[in-house]
Amino acid sequence: MFLCRVISDLRQKVDRGESLTREDLLPLSLCLLMDGAMSQKDRVKSAFDITRKVEGMNTEDKAKIEAMVFVMADKFLSRVEMEEIKEEIRMTKLGQMLVDLGKEEGREEGRGEEAQRYSRLIISLTDEGKEDMIIKVANDTKLREEMYREYQL
Repeated sequence: MFLCRVISDLRQKVDRGESLTREDLLPLSLCLLMDGAMSQKDRVKSAFDITRKVEGMNTEDKAKIEAMVFVMADKFLSRVEMEEIKEEIRMTKLGQMLVDLGKEEGREEGRGEEAQRYSRLIISLTDEGKEDMIIKVANDTKLREEMYREYQL
């Protein structure tokens, strides 16, 4: 019963446009440990819905609360339930941070793959005694792409 009251009170404050603090939101990070009639999945969805709607709060503090809720959800919810709340998470500051991190990791991976591809091209040109092409390839992206195709890289 306490949990439902906490979530209900926070929802009302958010709906009234009241500013909330980290201390106000802290119980959300523990909502999966509390007893209550609400399912754990619904608790997590409610927690993310509340944090998403909070305005005027330090974004770092909000992200920390969301991260704590996420960690608890990952421990207590099934994979299927986590899939079901994916959209709730995506719309939070934490979700945006995770998306941005994934994009950056993808870019880094892509840069690493491109560097390996470029290295293989340089090695191929060196093996064939075409050192003069290395400088041309380094300065001309069109030529470099042509050489990648030619060497099937």
